[in-house]
Amino acid sequence: MKKNSIILILLGIILLGFLSASFFLTSKNPLSIKELDVKVSVGDRIGMILNDSSLDYGVLIKGMNGNKIVDLTNKYDFPVIVSVFTYGELERYLHGDSKFIIEVGETKEYNVALMVGEDLNYGEHFGKLVFEFRKKEN
Repeated sequence: MKKNSIILILLGIILLGFLSASFFLTSKNPLSIKELDVKVSVGDRIGMILNDSSLDYGVLIKGMNGNKIVDLTNKYDFPVIVSVFTYGELERYLHGDSKFIIEVGETKEYNVALMVGEDLNYGEHFGKLVFEFRKKEN
């Protein structure tokens, strides 16, 4: 009898551990991810390019700044927290909010500033902007 009680308690603890781990892992995974390629050409003249699927700043002169707007819509029935990450060789030249909240049904215009450093060589440079959407916990 005592042996059965100990086994049931151990099984309960193991089950509770699995449930806790499952909850922890699913709460850390993003609901969705939006990735945008970023490109700029550094040159001796200015040239703009319009493209919805990427952030192409066209041709900019060293020391110049460019701005682009990305529309982000919350399509969920709860508020979301959006975390923003930058990657690639343009990582340190891209600037914007790193985390913000979008309410239910709201569209946020996210401003992405690109500050072309004097240290960037002439030619094309690439990066990536990643938006991770997670459920806002109360």
